[in-house]
Amino acid sequence: MNAGYVVRAENGTLHTIATSEDGLRTAYRVTLQTATDVLKLHYRGKPRFSERTSLGGMPQGIVSGDGVYLDASSSWYPLFGIDFDALNMAVKLPDGWQSVSIGRRTEDAGRVSWSTDRPHDDLYLIAGRFIRHARQHGDIELSVWLLEDDPVLAERYLALMGDYIDHYSRLIGDYPYAKFAVVENHWQTGFGMPSFTLL
Repeated sequence: MNAGYVVRAENGTLHTIATSEDGLRTAYRVTLQTATDVLKLHYRGKPRFSERTSLGGMPQGIVSGDGVYLDASSSWYPLFGIDFDALNMAVKLPDGWQSVSIGRRTEDAGRVSWSTDRPHDDLYLIAGRFIRHARQHGDIELSVWLLEDDPVLAERYLALMGDYIDHYSRLIGDYPYAKFAVVENHWQTGFGMPSFTLL
């Protein structure tokens, strides 16, 4: 877990077993109260990130007034060394902000949730003051998330996205996700995640 968090196990005892050399991650051993317990972790705090940057000057992770980018390398969620079978994540953000993650987006009473039953090896959370443009393409939601509103650019992307999904579905099989999103990034990247790309 990210070393900036205070972590508590609801139904077990946490033992710190290691801290990374850079002081950014802490490893724990958990002793459950009974063998049948489901592990429930609660954590909060301000995550710490490396000063190093990657592609296009993008930081390892960021939580700021400009936006949020979190993935496994920022240790924002518990890592158990196994892939995830499903995701159900609710996100509450400041007014005017929107979030993007893998899976299907649902909104209820101002709270956005992301869910998927597809296996995946990483959890992503991207958030900021995005302008979202979306439309359906059969059962797939296509969306474009821009930092500044540009309806002409969004429409150009949306028109091409459906064509590409159809083309590659004929070549390699049906598109497996509920959505495909193109998300504008503060840094020039080009990351491909399950069900969205961060440009």
